[in-house]
Amino acid sequence: MSALGPLAFGKKEEAIFLGREIAQHPRLLRRHGDSHRQEVRRIVTAGYEGARNILENNRDTLERIAAALLEREVLDAVELKLLLENKPLPEKVRPAPPSPPQPLPGAEPRPRRAPKLRPAPGFSKG
Repeated sequence: MSALGPLAFGKKEEAIFLGREIAQHPRLLRRHGDSHRQEVRRIVTAGYEGARNILENNRDTLERIAAALLEREVLDAVELKLLLENKPLPEKVRPAPPSPPQPLPGAEPRPRRAPKLRPAPGFSKG
């Protein structure tokens, strides 16, 4: 909604079905003139200014989030909430490297054999 009221500007595309037109292009009424462009500009400018004010008023939080992302690359919801509340993040827990598999008790290790090479299908040897 805007000062122009509930108007739709642009193209209306429909699929072809039982003789309907493939596309309808409603014309703007002459009485609107450039008012629709001015209204769109006003809405976009107001949104831009609002977003800019939010970012400027919360710049310290934005910088904390950016620094945490550079350090950790990924933040979960809990970490983001801590940053928004101006609380420190807990130390990042790094998983331990996986240990090599242990042989079963009483089992003897089997020698590894090299895989047998076979020609690709459609090719013959030699």
